[in-house]
Amino acid sequence: MGGLELAGSTVLLTGASGGLGRAIAHALDARGARVLLSGRREEALEEVVAQLGERAEVLVADLAEPGAALVLAERAGAVDALVANA
Repeated sequence: MGGLELAGSTVLLTGASGGLGRAIAHALDARGARVLLSGRREEALEEVVAQLGERAEVLVADLAEPGAALVLAERAGAVDALVANA
């Protein structure tokens, strides 16, 4: 597979529980990234983690809530890239 290699990188993906977010998560995982999946629907996020495996993690967040983005950033810690899909 050609394209960007992300092995060893951590990517925070917002909006990960929807169709486009799931597709992005799979693409990031296929390129070797550790993917932090964020969204409002924990059950849907857990389904994505089950598909991706050990390099994926759920961070439930409703970014429409005041201050939620800051809390998410603190919980995510150091990341190499942000995919703002929410």
